Amino acid sequence: MKYKRSVGNALLCLGVVLLLCALGLFLHNQQEQKRAGEASAALLRRLNAETMDDKGNSLSDVVYKQNPEVEMPVVYVDGVACVGTLQIPTLGLELPVWSAWSYDGLKTAPCRYAGSVYLDNMVIAAHNYLSHFGRLHTLAVGDPVLFTDTDGHVFSFSVA
Repeated sequence: MKYKRSVGNALLCLGVVLLLCALGLFLHNQQEQKRAGEASAALLRRLNAETMDDKGNSLSDVVYKQNPEVEMPVVYVDGVACVGTLQIPTLGLELPVWSAWSYDGLKTAPCRYAGSVYLDNMVIAAHNYLSHFGRLHTLAVGDPVLFTDTDGHVFSFSVA
């Protein structure tokens, strides 16, 4: 009987420790999600300020339509290369898009994984934070998705 009680107490303690670990992980994830949302919003504000003020290297519609293989223009914001913004109106999201993906970049904003919007093959990756792609599963067929390059050209897509 004494053995069963000590095993029961050990399992109870282990259960409490595991619950505390789960709570700690949950709180850490909440903090990481909040930080990512704030960092993404700050980067978006700076990117919008840069693209509105600096139009010296504008790419005309004719150039990218005649040569879709042209490199997408990039704007550097605090050392981060951005190719534009992604808007998902249904979710109330507007996010900056880094020019190339990295693990650190994904902690801040969506990143271009591959391709180009001009070739209609761009792949954008992001974490499932609520402030990033965490609510994509709630979109319906036909919901609009907009990508605006750093020269201000808007590309419209819809959920399929």
